[in-house]
Amino acid sequence: MSNKEHQAILMEHYKSPHGLGVINEKHTVGKGVNSLCGDEIRVGVVVENNTITDIKFEARACSICIASSSIMTQILTNKKTSEVNSFYEELLDILKKNDVSAESHRLLIPLSNISKMPSRHKCALLSWEALRDACKL
Repeated sequence: MSNKEHQAILMEHYKSPHGLGVINEKHTVGKGVNSLCGDEIRVGVVVENNTITDIKFEARACSICIASSSIMTQILTNKKTSEVNSFYEELLDILKKNDVSAESHRLLIPLSNISKMPSRHKCALLSWEALRDACKL
């Protein structure tokens, strides 16, 4: 897949984000702030029997942060909480090493474009860190 195709996928997630919505009392909340660019995000998660059954986020954030949050909700809804860290680590590898392998989760691959912009890594990771906080990981 080309860089242009990756950009188009990220823009689609930004324009029509999955998981963007109201967090309510059922959700356990984690928060993230990126002081460099001003991104602010709240991630709410519902966990039943160690399975993430719902993820919502509320954000005042850049396109990268919102797209990454949307991708996160797609990947992690209905996954075990024990899987959160492995997906987070995979995203870190993609961003820091531009390490996309055959085993990489297909929905994370468009975020590899951001590996060339180290100042934007925090934007891509912010919601994932807030989710880890909400899950107490």
